[in-house]
Amino acid sequence: MNLQSLVIKIRKPEQFVNRSLVVLRTMLIILGAIAVGALPGRTFNPKDLQRLQSSKTCPDCDLRQVILVGSDLSRANLTGSNLADATITRVNLEAANLSRVNLNGANLTESNLREANLNDANLEEANLSGANLRRAKLNGAKLESAFYDDQTSFPDGFNPDRAGMQRLR
Repeated sequence: MNLQSLVIKIRKPEQFVNRSLVVLRTMLIILGAIAVGALPGRTFNPKDLQRLQSSKTCPDCDLRQVILVGSDLSRANLTGSNLADATITRVNLEAANLSRVNLNGANLTESNLREANLNDANLEEANLSGANLRRAKLNGAKLESAFYDDQTSFPDGFNPDRAGMQRLR
């Protein structure tokens, strides 16, 4: 490796800094959620979480601040559920029904939402860094102030800036 190729590779340190901030924010959210979950006043309903994990069907469930990391919830039905401020990183939600779901402030980093139904879902302030939203249904979805990055993939013709999303650099 010569000096010129090294300069090219580190030419955009702001990308490294922004990515590091996203990772740090994710870690803080997870630690905070663990701390909250360890207290008697946790906000999600444990029975709803058990129902989701056993059947992949949990419409209108209360899953606020739940932690789901690396789970397979492909084709799950969560219609109308509340997952506000949840940590849903690297979760497979391919073809899941997430219509009318509240994902406000949720962390969906690197999750697979390919072909998911997100019609009328609230994704305001959600972190969609690295998420796969190809062929997802987003009719009526609220995406204002949601975060995305260069690795986030969207349905053909979708413009995240026009939807009010914020790009992480």
